[in-house]
Amino acid sequence: MNLRAVTAICLLAAALSACGSDPHGAAEHTNSGIAAGGPEATAAASNTPAPTPTATLSDLEIRNTYPDLAAIYAGDFGIYRSCGPNSGVCHNSKQYPNLRSLEAVLDTVGAPCNQLRENPLEVHDWCELPGDRLRIGGFETEIGFFLPVQEDLRQWFVFLRDPLPRLERQEVAIVRPLGNSTRVLFARLHLRAMLFDITQEVGVPALFIGFPPAPEGEERDPSLLLIIALLQAGIPGNPNVIQLGDPNRNGTFGADLQNALIVPGDPARSYLMRRLTDPQFGTLMPLANCCYWTRESLRALWCWIAGLDPLGTNALDPIDYATCPDGPVANVLYPEPGPLCETSGLCPVQAIAPPDGTGFAPVFAILRGNCAGSACHIGGNAGGFAIPAEEEAAYEVVLTRVVPGSPEQSTLYIRLDRELCIEPDCIPMPFGRPPLPEENLDTIRQWILEGAQR
Repeated sequence: MNLRAVTAICLLAAALSACGSDPHGAAEHTNSGIAAGGPEATAAASNTPAPTPTATLSDLEIRNTYPDLAAIYAGDFGIYRSCGPNSGVCHNSKQYPNLRSLEAVLDTVGAPCNQLRENPLEVHDWCELPGDRLRIGGFETEIGFFLPVQEDLRQWFVFLRDPLPRLERQEVAIVRPLGNSTRVLFARLHLRAMLFDITQEVGVPALFIGFPPAPEGEERDPSLLLIIALLQAGIPGNPNVIQLGDPNRNGTFGADLQNALIVPGDPARSYLMRRLTDPQFGTLMPLANCCYWTRESLRALWCWIAGLDPLGTNALDPIDYATCPDGPVANVLYPEPGPLCETSGLCPVQAIAPPDGTGFAPVFAILRGNCAGSACHIGGNAGGFAIPAEEEAAYEVVLTRVVPGSPEQSTLYIRLDRELCIEPDCIPMPFGRPPLPEENLDTIRQWILEGAQR
C-alpha cells in the first residue's frame, strides 16, 4: 500500500463537510396532554395570563401577540400556518420534524435533527449522533467514518476517535452500546480481514481494513455482508446500519456538541432556530408559507426557547420576555404581510447579503497577517491544516474548523483564545507568537456568533 496515497486520500476525506436539503418522512409523537390536529386543539392552552412586563417596548408588543407557545403555534403568523396547514404537506406528517400539532412541537425539545437523512454526507455536525464502536480486546473507541480506498471496496480506511492499542493477537469487533449492555454487530474482524494501524501515516487515529479476494469457484463471498455494511454505514436513526460519529467526514464528532432541534435555554444552539435564520444550515425556512411568519414570531420563538428549563417542563408557561437575551441575529428578508404577499416572489425566505466590511473578509485579513509562512497554515501545512491564499477557497477550509453560532465549540476560536486553549492539552495559536490582540479575537468571535457567513 502506498502510504503517500493513503495520506492524501485521508486528509482530503477529513476536509469534506456537507449540509443539504430537508429529509423526508413522517415522525410519530407521543407526548401527553395536548390534542393533535391544528390550532383549534390549542385554544384552551393559551388562556394563562401574561406576566407583568419589564421588557423593551418591542417585546411588550410581541408579548401581547405571543404570550406563550400556544399563541406562537396557533397565531395568524405562527408555526401551524407557516409550517403545516395541510395534512401530508411540509411539516404536517411529511417532513421532519413533524409540526402537525402543539404536542409535536413539544416533542422537538431535546430531539435530534436531520435524523431521517439518507446520505450521511448531508448530516450537519449539530445533528450527528453517537457512533458505534470498534472493540479491540478490552479497548473501545467510537467509529468516525469509513472510506473506501479509491474504488476498491475490499480496502477501507476507518477513522476513529482515539489512538489505537496494539492490534496483535487481539479480538476485534464492531459493537453498539445499549444502556447497560452491548450488542455485537460484527465479530472476529481480525480473522475476516487484514488490519493495520495507519495513525502515524495519516496524522489522525485510523485503521486500514483489507478483505481477501472472493474465493474462486464459490458462490458465496464471506466478506460481502460486511462490505455492504460499510457501504451503508452512517444513515442516522436507522438501527439496521452501522452508526458513525462523524458521518459528514469533517473531523467533528457532532454528538459532543450536544445540540438538538430545541436546546432548552439556548436558542443559538437550537437547530430549528438556525434553519429559520442562517443559510449556512440549509435552505431557509419557512419554504412555502413564509407570508405567515414574521420577525415578531421569530423573536417570540427565540424567547420561548431561551426561557425553557433543562427538561422543558415549563414549555406551556407564559414566555418570559423580561429576561430574554438579545437575538436572533437574522439577515433575512421576510415579505410584507397582506393580500399581495403570495405574489411578492419572496417565498422561500431570502437571505440578505451582509454589508461590505463584514463576513469572512476581515477574519481572513487577520488570519493572513498572523498565520502565514512555510511553517504555518497559509503557505504551509502545519498540523495538516493548510489555508489557501485565496479568500474564497480559504473560507471553505476555515469553515471546517468552525461551528457557526458557537465560538466556544469552534476549533478555530478555541485555539486562538488563550483562556480556552490551555497547555499541554491544547496548543494555542499563533504558535510561537504573541496572542492575537483582543479586537482581532472579538472580530473572529462575532463572525462565528453571527453564523460564520461568507
